[in-house]
Parts: sequence; C-alpha cells; structure tokens
Amino acid sequence: MALKALLRQLSPSPTNSPRQTKPQPSNLFSRMPLRLILIVPFVLQVSAAVGLVGFLSFRNGQKAVSSLANQLMNEVSLRVDQHLTGYLSSAQQVNFINRSAVQAGLLNFQNAERTGKYFWKQLQVYDFAYINLGHVETNEFIGAGYVNGKMEIAESFKPQKGTLYAYAPDAWGNRIYPPANIYKDTNPNLEAWYTNAVAAGKLTWSAIYAWEGVETTLAISASSPVYDTSGKLVAVTGVDLSIAKIDEFLSKLEVAKGEKIFIVERSGALVAQSGRQSYQIWQGQATRLNARDSSDRVTQNTMQYLSQQFPDLNAIQVPQQRVSEIEGQRRFVQVTPYRDRFGLDWLIVVVIPESNFMQQVDENNRTTVLLCFLALVATVVLGIITSRWISGPILQLSLASEAIAQGARNANANGELNQEIPVRGAKELRTLAGSFNHMARQLKASFNELEEYNAELEQRVDQRTRELRLSETQLQVQAQHLEQTLYELQQTQVQMVQSEKMSSLGQMVAGVAHEINNPVNFIYGNLVYADEYVKELLDLVKLYQQHYPHPPAALQAKLQAIDPEFLQEDLIKLFRSMNIGTTRIREIVKSLRNFSRLDESEMKPVDIHEGIDSTLIILHHRFKSPKLQSSEISVVKTYGTLPLVECYPGPLNQVFMNLLSNAIDALEEEMRQGSVLSPTITITTTTENHWVTIRIADNGAGIDAAVQSKLFDPFFTTKPVGQGTGLGLSISYQIIVEKHGGRISCQSAPIHGAEFVIEIPIEQEASQFAKNVTTTA
Repeated sequence: MALKALLRQLSPSPTNSPRQTKPQPSNLFSRMPLRLILIVPFVLQVSAAVGLVGFLSFRNGQKAVSSLANQLMNEVSLRVDQHLTGYLSSAQQVNFINRSAVQAGLLNFQNAERTGKYFWKQLQVYDFAYINLGHVETNEFIGAGYVNGKMEIAESFKPQKGTLYAYAPDAWGNRIYPPANIYKDTNPNLEAWYTNAVAAGKLTWSAIYAWEGVETTLAISASSPVYDTSGKLVAVTGVDLSIAKIDEFLSKLEVAKGEKIFIVERSGALVAQSGRQSYQIWQGQATRLNARDSSDRVTQNTMQYLSQQFPDLNAIQVPQQRVSEIEGQRRFVQVTPYRDRFGLDWLIVVVIPESNFMQQVDENNRTTVLLCFLALVATVVLGIITSRWISGPILQLSLASEAIAQGARNANANGELNQEIPVRGAKELRTLAGSFNHMARQLKASFNELEEYNAELEQRVDQRTRELRLSETQLQVQAQHLEQTLYELQQTQVQMVQSEKMSSLGQMVAGVAHEINNPVNFIYGNLVYADEYVKELLDLVKLYQQHYPHPPAALQAKLQAIDPEFLQEDLIKLFRSMNIGTTRIREIVKSLRNFSRLDESEMKPVDIHEGIDSTLIILHHRFKSPKLQSSEISVVKTYGTLPLVECYPGPLNQVFMNLLSNAIDALEEEMRQGSVLSPTITITTTTENHWVTIRIADNGAGIDAAVQSKLFDPFFTTKPVGQGTGLGLSISYQIIVEKHGGRISCQSAPIHGAEFVIEIPIEQEASQFAKNVTTTA
C-alpha cells in the first residue's frame, strides 16, 4: 500500500496529465524520425568533406602547376640572359682588346697581312660573323669574317679607294693569292658599325641592320672608336654578330612542348625568336618585323596581349609574370628586361602552355570526382543500413520504457516493470538491452526497498552535509596549493620565454656576426695591399711629372681639373679612414660573438670585463642617440683586478644588457627634460673574500623607496605602456640568485641616481667542493 501511495505521488496529477496538457510547439528535429537524424548529418558531413577534398585537390594542383611554370620560365629566362651576356659581352671585350692593340701599335695598316691574320685567329676562338678595323683619315679598311659560310680576309687601301679585295685564308691564316673576290664601289666605313662608334665616341652597339654582302641576314655590330695620346680619333674597331645565331640558340633552348621564346626591343621590334626566323626577306633583303606582325601566331598574339597590359613597354623594369588566353589556350607568360652597360635594352619573353602541366592534374581531378561520387553513394547506402540496424532495437527500448512509465502513472508498477526486450544487434545495443532488462528488474526491487531507504534519508543527508563541510576545508587547502603552483608555473613560463628569446637572439647575432666577419676580413686584409698599390701608383705619377714636366694641353687641363696634390693627400686619408672603419666593424663583430656565447651553455671560467665591454660596444649607438638633445652619455669604467669567474656567460651578459639599457633609458628621459647636464654611467668591479662585485650606477633621477621593493617582481615596470614588459629585472634576479647563487640589489635615492650591485662567487659550490676533495686526496 505504501508503494502504491508513493507511485501516486510521483505520477503527474490528472489535471497535468499528458492527455489534458496543451500541446507545446515542436521544432523540426523533434518531428524527424531517428533514421533520418542518423543518416542526414552523416551524409552531409561526408559530402562536405569529399567536396572540400576535391576542391582543395584541384586548387593545390593549380598552385603546383603555377609554381612549376614560374620556376621553368625563370630558368629559361636566366639561361637566355646568360647566353646573351656571354655572347654579346665577348664582342665588346674583343673590341676593347683590338682598340688597345691599335693604340699600342700592334695592329696597323702598314702591316695589313699581320692584322688580317690576327683577326683570323680571333675568329677561331669566337663565334663572330666579322671583325673590322677602319681608318678615319685615309678611309682604309681591314677585316676578316664569314660571307655566305666561307671565311675571307678583306682590305681596302687609299690607292684603291672604293675597291675591296677579299682573300681566302689557308689553314694557318695566310692569304691565298689572287683575291677570291673583288668588290667595286664599296666603302665599309660608311656602314653602321663605323658611323655609330664615331657618333657615340665610346664602346657602343649599332642598330640591327641587313648585313652588307649577305643582305638576307640581319646583324648587330659592337664597335669602338680609337683615340691617340692627344685624344684625336684615328680609327674604329668593330665586331659583327649574326642575329641568326641568337635565333638558333633560342630554338635549341625550348624545353617544353609548345614553348615559345622571343626577344623584342622596347619599341616592339622583334630581335630573335625560337622556331622561326625573326625577320622576313623582302625584295632580296632581310627586313625587320614588329613582334605583332610575326608569322608565328603565338608570338603575334602574345605581343598583342603585352601591348594591352603595358601600353608603354618602357614601363617594364622588373620581371613580369602573367596568365593569358592565347590562341584559344591558357598560357603562362613571363617578360624579363635585359640590359647591358653599352646601351642594349631588350625584353626576353617566355610563353609556356598550361596544358603541358595540367593534363595529369585534370586526370587526377576526374578520378577524384568519380571516387567522391562513389564514396557518397556508398555512404548513403551504409547510412540507411546502419540506421535500420541501430534504430530497430532502440524503438523496442522506447516502447518498453513508455510501458514502464505508463504503468508508473497508473500505479500499476508491478505489472509494467516486467518488460523484457530481446537481446540482439550490435555489441553496444546488446549491452543496452541487457542493461535495460537488468534495470527493469532492479527497478522493481528498488521500489520494494524504497520505503526502507526513506527512513534512512534524513540521516544520510546529515552525514553528507558534514562531509561537504570537510570537503570545503580541503578545497580551500588545495586552492592555496594551486595558487602556489600557478605562481611557480608563471615563473617557469617567464624563464622559458626569455630563454627562448635569448637563444633565438644569440643564434641570430652569431649568424649575422659570422656573415659580416668574412667580407670585413676580406676588405681589412686587402686594404694594406691596396694602400701599397696606391702609394706605388702615386710614386709613378710623381716620376712621370718629373720626367715629363710639360705634358700636352689636354693633359694639363685634366690635371688642373682633378688637382693631383689634393687627390694624393685625400686618398691617403681615405685609406686611413677605411682602415679605421674596418677595424671598428671587426671589433663590433667580435663583441657580438662574445655577447651571444652560443657555444658556452655550460658554466665555465670567463673574463667578466670582456662580457661588460662586449655589451658596451653593442649599446654604443645609444650613447650617441639622436633622441638626446644635449651631450652624449659618458661611460666611466673603474675595473679592478679580477680572476676568471665561474659562471654562465650568456645569461650574465643578458643581465649586463638589461641593467645598462635601463640606465640609458633613465638618462635619456632626464636629458629630454633638461634635468641632467653631464649624463654618466659608472661601472666598478672589485673582488673580496672569493666574491666579485659589479656596480652599475647612473646619475639620473633615482628610484623611490616604495618602487625599489617591487623592482624584481615579474611584470612590474615604471615605463609607459608599450615601452616595457616588466621582465628584465625579474629575469636578472633569477639569473644572479638562482643560477649563480649570488645577490643583486638596488641602492638609490631621488635626484641622486641609482646603483645596481651584483655579487657572485668566483667559484660555485660544486666546483669548490670538487677542488677541496682533490686537494684532500
């Protein structure tokens, strides 16, 4: 009877029964069956994951292709640049050599046969079309080169003006008489190689032109005027280069299917291109083309695209990379400027089809899409099967639970609690079914024992209350322990952060010092020889002035303009200044390496003064900071005689850095306000009773007594927000006290400055103990 009364109390009242309660609005999920709840989110997640994987795969493929194409275009452009530099600069070098030979009298028109043979030998080394030498006054000419694929040595002299004799050379470069060809009414000295050099007055390039003698070939000439000792123009040397050689190189350089390489001038005129000639033959003569008029469709369309992107090609000063639709196909385009110091200004254009790289990517994308679709179908099928497998036993559990609840509401628990459901399905469902059956049996037994437990309830509540009070006391104790642990954790975190910062800083400083040291040592080592060479050259100039006191008028004007006496004095001063500068840099590099101490992570005997001096050198720029409105900060060092001190060099240098930086900050603030006239930092070292004392003092504003007690607390700082972390002095305290077993303190009073005192033992306890044991033994 008591059990039935209890069930009636637990059951809802008739007025609040589910049948009489007003239905509450339900959301979408509450109306969905369990099977859909199991299938839909699972399918959506798999679909999203598969779609994301496919999209990322496609994007990564595109990025990889773009990166690979850029690398390939950079490599091709670099190879073209290197070839042009080697091919074109060799022509200017030969011009310089020939000009020097003419000035030295080694090449002349009096011995035309030797000069022609000399040119023949140069052509055996260099891949040139022709080498020329023309006389200015007599209009004479000597040259050697290839005409229609055959070597010839040609000359034209004053008695035969307008007639050019061309000889075929033998295997040793000697002429074979009679002449193989005689050209009438010709004057090589009217061609571009000659006239451009006379107009420029220096080593220069001619415009690209149809080559004289072989009009179906384009050429470019490198030429140089030759002056005598009085500055008078006497001759012109030249080297002709065939544009077909550049076309041939570009054709051999193609490394990818469909790749196109061409070179244009800033005007758009085509210089050379791969695969086809860069010019056309019109009425028996080679004629230049604009790249937009090229017979090659890729070159033509690429130039039209570049003209749209860059209306003025002179605006291209750095390499440019683009992706464009050319000839119905996406292509990667790179434009790279090419210049030399003799006036050439060309653009190297490399075009690579995207299809060269995207074929495999497209195949992979198709495979990925197919696998994603199959995975989605398999997921849906497995989801339906799994949901049925899971929801069937759960539905039976739901019906049995509802029957038990209905029996409780009807006060007929004994009949409804006898629910049993079959044990089948997955392991978890079998376990759940077994647990439900066991729960039903236990619930029935619990109802029987409920009345007995009701009597004991108050007693257990009182006991639990006492336990909670005891637990509250224990929690307070644990909270205190946690607070202490948190403080220790913060200290450890601060040490780890600063240690990592100093390690990274030390690695960076050591790396920078090493990289600077090599070129500085090279400069420093060669300054002595440079100084000696300059002195010898100056002595040579003096001897020239003694033996040739009356030089020509042009040389006298030049001497008056440059003032040799001033140059001699200033050049010696310049080398002295350079020597002082490199010595200064070496000292700074040495100080950086000493300060970083990356290879000295263990405790060892070191020179304290060396660490202080290294720190001062690193901070030297702050003593003369442009922030200071008055005089610079003076440093007074009063060093005592100290032995080697056993310590950690790197952390100890960090302490010196923190203290000196704080002193400089304090003095800078006072100097901005005009409160100190002679800012000074004093460093004093002494030793007493196996202890070393380092004092770092400044004559700034000082520190209040209330602030001194918090100086070594973590995160405490007197600086404005954003100018200090409050960790420097805290870490310095840990380094001195915890790592070295020493002491650090601050002695200060307002207006009288501040002094930090560091005391550390000369030898640590472990080392002293080991020494005592060794002595005793």
